[in-house]
Amino acid sequence: MPDPIDQLAQRIADLERTTQETSRSSRLAYSSVDDGALTVTAGGKLRAVIGQQPDGTTAVNVVNGPPPPTPTTPAVASTLGGVAVTWDGTFINGVCPLDFARVEVHAARTADVTPDTSTLVTTIESPQGGRVLVAATAPVTVLLVARSTSGKASGPSGKATASPAKVVAEEVIAGIVGELQLADDAVTSAKVATGAIDGQAIADAAVTATKIGQAAVIAGKLASDAVTAGTIAADAVTAREIAAGAVTTAELAAGSVTTAVLAAGAVTAGQIAAGTITATQLAASSVTGSKIAANAVVAGKIAADAVTGREIKALSITGDKLAANTITANQIAAGTITADALAVGLVNNFIPDPSFEGPVGAAQAAAGGASWSIAPTGSGSAKSLRVDATAATVSSKALPLATAPVRPADQLLLRFDYQASADWKGQAIKVYARWLDASGTTLGYGAAQTTTPVLGATWQTLSATVTAPANAVTARLYVETFQSTAGSVLFDNVEARPVLGQVQIADGTITAAKLSADAITGKTITGGTINGTYISGVNIDGATLRTAATGNRVEITSASGSTGATGMVRLYSGSPMEIGPAAVSSIYDPTANTSRLTLMSAALADSPPKTSAVVPMSVATQWPQSSIALSSSPGKSRIDLNATDTYVGGDLDVRYGISAGYMDLQATSAPVTPTQGGVLSISNPAFSHVIIGNNEIVAASGTDWTDLVLNKTLSVSQTAVTAAVPIGVNGASWRAPTFKNGCGQLSGWQTVGYKPMPDGTCALRGIVAIPSGMTGGVICTIDDSRYWPKIGEVFDAATQNNVGARLYVQANGSVEFWCATGQLGGWLSFGSTRWSYID
Repeated sequence: MPDPIDQLAQRIADLERTTQETSRSSRLAYSSVDDGALTVTAGGKLRAVIGQQPDGTTAVNVVNGPPPPTPTTPAVASTLGGVAVTWDGTFINGVCPLDFARVEVHAARTADVTPDTSTLVTTIESPQGGRVLVAATAPVTVLLVARSTSGKASGPSGKATASPAKVVAEEVIAGIVGELQLADDAVTSAKVATGAIDGQAIADAAVTATKIGQAAVIAGKLASDAVTAGTIAADAVTAREIAAGAVTTAELAAGSVTTAVLAAGAVTAGQIAAGTITATQLAASSVTGSKIAANAVVAGKIAADAVTGREIKALSITGDKLAANTITANQIAAGTITADALAVGLVNNFIPDPSFEGPVGAAQAAAGGASWSIAPTGSGSAKSLRVDATAATVSSKALPLATAPVRPADQLLLRFDYQASADWKGQAIKVYARWLDASGTTLGYGAAQTTTPVLGATWQTLSATVTAPANAVTARLYVETFQSTAGSVLFDNVEARPVLGQVQIADGTITAAKLSADAITGKTITGGTINGTYISGVNIDGATLRTAATGNRVEITSASGSTGATGMVRLYSGSPMEIGPAAVSSIYDPTANTSRLTLMSAALADSPPKTSAVVPMSVATQWPQSSIALSSSPGKSRIDLNATDTYVGGDLDVRYGISAGYMDLQATSAPVTPTQGGVLSISNPAFSHVIIGNNEIVAASGTDWTDLVLNKTLSVSQTAVTAAVPIGVNGASWRAPTFKNGCGQLSGWQTVGYKPMPDGTCALRGIVAIPSGMTGGVICTIDDSRYWPKIGEVFDAATQNNVGARLYVQANGSVEFWCATGQLGGWLSFGSTRWSYID
C-alpha cells in the first residue's frame, strides 16, 4: 500500500512543474474576447480601444493622444487663379508623430487668420509634405495646423501671404486654346484671312461632294489625268458630253462606229484609252457634284489655289477640321477678332469634373442618391450627369458640385449644357451659386437658368454672370431640376469661372497698336484722354471730339503752345443762317498767370452765306453777337459783358475787390439811352458804378447813390436753394439707425443716432451695447441712402476693453467694426464720427 507521505510529495512536485510551464507560456495563446474590447491606458487616461467599438464596429481606435508638434511655416508662391502652398514635412518643436493624420491648410483674406472650419481650404495627407493650390482672386494669408489620428490639433504655424498671379501673354501656352475653348460657330468665313486655309490645313477627305457647290469644279481646276476611268460613274459620259471632234478616226477603225451600231451603254470605261478624255474635251459644267463619287476628289487631286473662300460653304469649316497650330497670328487679319468674340477675363473652372467623365463626377452622382446617375451620352463627350425628375409631388432635386471662396462684388460666369426629356415637367432647370457669409448663413442666390427649356433629344446651352452680395465669403455651386414632377434632365460641361477685373490684367498689356480702327466708340468711353498731334511742344490739330461731321453738332477741341493753353466747345445749330457757331472757350496765359472763360453767341446773317464770286460774302448782313467773359488774375477777378450791337455803346466790367468785400459794376464807356430792350443802364450819367453788398444793389459814385434801371424793374428776393442731395440745416433731428447682429442702445448713455449737418457732412454719435463674445461684424445701417459716404471711411473706436477696434462706414450705409484683438467688453462708442456725403 502506497505511503501517504510519498503521495503528498509526488502531488507537490506535479504542481510545481505545472506552475513553471504555465509561467513560461503565453497566457492568451488560446484566449478570445467575446462581444467586448481591450482598453489601453497611460497615466490613468484611456489611450486606445482594441476590439468592439461603441458603434458596433471592430477596430483599433486611438483616442486622447497628445497634440502633435507645430508644423513649420509654409512657403507660398503666386500662380494663375490662386496661391501655391508648399510644406516641407518638418515640425518646429519635434518630429513627425506616429499617430500623424494630416496637415490642414487654412487661408483668409485678412492678415489675422484664426483657424476654424470657415478658413479650412484643403489638407496635405503625407507626413513628407506636399504642394496644394488655394484658389484666390486677391491676396490671402495661409497657415498650417497638424492633426493626429485621435483628432488632436497642433498650434498654428507661422503665417505666409501671397497674391494670385496676373494673367499675361507669356502665361498662355501655345495651343492652350483648342476646339473645346472655341464657342460653336465662333470661327466664321469672315474671320478667316485670305489664304489662311491651304492644302496643308485641309484634312484628308475633308472636302466631300456635299461641300462642293454646283459647278464649283471647272476644267481649269482639274490637274492633268485627275479624272480617270475609275472616277467616272457608269453612264456619266453620254453623247452630249463628248465634244465635236473629240473622237477622231485615228482612234476608230474606219466606219467602225456608227450610230446604228452603238448599243445603249456600249461605250464603257473599259473602252476609253487612258488619257483620251482630257480637260479640253470636257464641256463647261459637264462634271457636276452628282457625277462625282463620294470621296472621289482628295487633297492630292486639287490644284493649288483651286479652292477659294467662294467655294467654301459658310460654317462648313469648324474647329475639329483645323489641324493644330493651323491658324496663327499671321493668318488673322487685323481687326477680325473683336472684343465681342472673346471671353475676356475667364480663368480656372471651379467645377472639378465638369463633363462627369472621371471618378469625381461618379462620386458626386453616387452621393446624390437614387435620383442621380452618370448617363452614357454627353454634349461633345461620352458621359453626362442625369437626374430623374419624377416625383409624386412637386419637388426640387439639387446636387452640390463645388465650393469656392468669394468676396463681395466678385463675379462668376455660370454656363452649362442641358438636355431635357420630352416628358419633363417642372418650373426651371438651373446651375446656381448659393452665397454664404462667414457664419454659414445664406445671403441669396445667383443662377443661370431657364423656365421654358427646350424639350427633346437636343443639347442646349445656358449662361449667366452672377455677382456675390455684400458679406459673402463662400459660393456653393449646384445643378438642379426645380419644382418638377416628371421626366429627366442631362447636365454636361458645367462651368463656374471667376470673371477677372481690370486688376488682373497686366499693366501695358493692351496698347493702342492692338486696337483696330473704330474699336472704341462713344458708347464705350467712360473717361480718359484724347491726345492731339504735337510739334515742338505745340498741339497743331486740337484733338477735336465731335458728335457729328455736319449739321447740328457739338465740337470739343483743345490746343496748347508757348502762349498758353486753350480749350473750346463749339455749338453748331445746323442752320444755313448761322455763319459762325456759338462757343465756350477757356485760355490760360502762363506769363501773366491769368485765366479767361468766354461764352459767345452764334454769328447769324439775314440770308444764307454766298459762295459765288458774283455775290460775295460781304453782301450778307451779319447780326450782332454778344459775349460774357470771366477773367481772373492775381488779386482780382472780372466779368466782361460785351456786345457788337451798336445800341449798347460800350463794355461793362464787374470787379471784385478782395479786401473791400463788395462787387463793383462799372461802365467802361459813357452809357447811352437804349432804343431796344435788354440793355443795362444807369439813370444818372454822373453815377458810374453798380455796387452789390450790404443787402442792396445801387448805382453810386463816391458816397452818393441813385436808382438802377434795367428797362423796367430789377428785383432781388431770397429763395430756398434746392440741391440734388439735401444739405442738412441747424436744428435737424437725430435719426436712429437700424441695429444688426444683436447690437442695440446702451441703457443710460448717449442715444445712438445720425444727423445731416449744414456743411454737407453726416454725424454719428452714441454708445452701442455689443453682444458678449462678438469680435467683429455689422453694428447698424444708415437707412437714408442720401447720407451715405461716396466711398468707405475708417475711424478709431473706443471700447470698454480698448482692444483696438476699427470703425468702418461703408459706401452702402453699413457701419461695421473689425480688427479687434479680443472681445470688446460690452460697449462701443461712436464718439464724434463724421463723414462727407456730398463728395
